[in-house]
Amino acid sequence: MRGGHVSRSEKKESSQVSGSTTPGRTQPGPYPKRGMDRRKFLGLVGAAGASVLAVATADRFFLRNSSATATGGKWSEPQTWGGHVPGPKDTAVISGKVTLDTNPTVAGIVIEPSGALTFDPAATRTLKSSGNVVVQGKLTMKPASSTVVHTLRFIGVDEQRFRGGDTETPLATDVGLWVMDGGMLQLEGTPKTAWTRQPTTATGWRNADEIAVSPVKKGDFGFAMHTGGSVPSKLPTWDAYTAEALNLTRNVVVQGDDASHRAHVFVRNTSPVVHTVSNVLFRYLGPRGGERRTRTGGTLGRYPLHFHMNMGENAGTIVDGCVVRDCGNRGFWPHMTDHITFRNCIVYNSTDEAYGWDLGDDSNSVTFDNCVAAHVLAGDPSRGYRLTGFLLGAGTGNTCTGCVATGVQGTVNAAGFEWPERPDASHKVGVWTFNDCISHNNVVNGIFTWQNDHVDIHSIRSFNAYHNGQSGIEHGAYSNAYQYVGMSLKENGNYQLLDHAVSNSHPGPLLFQSVIMDGKGSTPYALKFFDHLATPRMPMRFLDCTLTGHVTNAVLVDQSNGRPATYDFIHTKVGSKERDLTEADFTLRSLRPGSIIRVQNQNDSSAFQITSSGVSKIAPFWTA
Repeated sequence: MRGGHVSRSEKKESSQVSGSTTPGRTQPGPYPKRGMDRRKFLGLVGAAGASVLAVATADRFFLRNSSATATGGKWSEPQTWGGHVPGPKDTAVISGKVTLDTNPTVAGIVIEPSGALTFDPAATRTLKSSGNVVVQGKLTMKPASSTVVHTLRFIGVDEQRFRGGDTETPLATDVGLWVMDGGMLQLEGTPKTAWTRQPTTATGWRNADEIAVSPVKKGDFGFAMHTGGSVPSKLPTWDAYTAEALNLTRNVVVQGDDASHRAHVFVRNTSPVVHTVSNVLFRYLGPRGGERRTRTGGTLGRYPLHFHMNMGENAGTIVDGCVVRDCGNRGFWPHMTDHITFRNCIVYNSTDEAYGWDLGDDSNSVTFDNCVAAHVLAGDPSRGYRLTGFLLGAGTGNTCTGCVATGVQGTVNAAGFEWPERPDASHKVGVWTFNDCISHNNVVNGIFTWQNDHVDIHSIRSFNAYHNGQSGIEHGAYSNAYQYVGMSLKENGNYQLLDHAVSNSHPGPLLFQSVIMDGKGSTPYALKFFDHLATPRMPMRFLDCTLTGHVTNAVLVDQSNGRPATYDFIHTKVGSKERDLTEADFTLRSLRPGSIIRVQNQNDSSAFQITSSGVSKIAPFWTA
């Protein structure tokens, strides 16, 4: 494991499940197991703190409560439950259609396959549970108006009792919302503009709403909080960029008690289900502690919204306009779950990666569209290595468009967006459609890439990065064929681009085309090449790029270690007057023997090259 990411070997240790049919993927077993005694089943979903008998078997606690079963009716009526309305020491078992018309506290809930629990759409209702809420049937929270609030709240959660890891059945210790088998969620808050750069155009915002406004000034990594009525009509701007205003309030809420008593949401369907999850606030979820933790301290597999190994069973599900806020362990996590879309979502003031899935596993046809990762925290300052807002992992057909990463904290190699390294030699990296994203005011990088890929072209288009603490893009690892096209990198701390990698011969060059690198008069270099550890098979190519606003020089070459590299600069514009790139624009701190820098001017009339032996004129080497 590295940097808080779970390795393949650790995953196998924690998630071996019988019935596997496909290498690298696990076929979930039935739940509950056929023939399981109901009393034992209720024991699995019991609550900590209730008056229970705790029975220890091997490494699991079974908590047994009294229970009440409803076949249909209103929650508040005794006849719905056969004469006994469940209370704080009872597990409520729902086998018919039940309407929540009161504000109960229970020790747990089981919605059986034939059952449905619906919050009264016309009234504000809060359901509190000290134990698991297990959905095999249907859970509906759909307020009729914006003034009605539906809340599912887990109380008295002890994070240190969590077991974590993979599981076929809910664990009594790991209190949260478990959606199993054919269980279905219909969680629909009142629609509103999730986030905007023009508050006057936002719809559905109320004066009581909490709004976070992102930073835009250089060196600022914090957020300003407002209520809806006090948000300025014109947000702070810098250069051509405007701050984002994030509405953090929703009227459907799934939450723990507070930042020390966090529950989780675990979705593991074993039959096809399309969930409706829109305009929901997930708060005080994602525990940190218990038996099985990641290196960052987060409990393995217990996240604010975790789709776990559902393969294609949730195909067509759209998570729209939702917020993960004040959570302790990741955010939206579609792990080995295909054909699911996250749209207009926000992760704010939460710990560890905001969007993504486990390294070493595939999720396919996942879309992150118009989503924001904001104020993403490291669980421990020493654990901020490669912290990211968007972990763009393995799989096919995945898309990230129009997304924003801002205020991501972390230390070495942390970034708003990350293309992570392969956890083992047998697993391919993921090729993403990545367009129109922004990464700004992050403590370290806008993008961090660390992949070796001799097969695929990775295309990153229309990306903008500004006011990141180190660089707009830090690109590695050793050899690949990424293509960065049509982007702007402005006033990022030390460099607009920091490059470690070299080009492949197949399928193409490492390419930077039509990239503006503008230090705005406050950063030393536009571009740095640093210690290449692979031998290039063709030159790295810079085509139609602009280098400007640097204080010290345009390009720094620092090859004190590593291997020789080759670079082609074609039609490069330098400075405010957009003059041709010259040999004087290079600071050669160390240039390895065998390295070649070729430069062709803007009108293709001349060219020169730089080697460790000096500068010489050459014939123009590139044609369109």
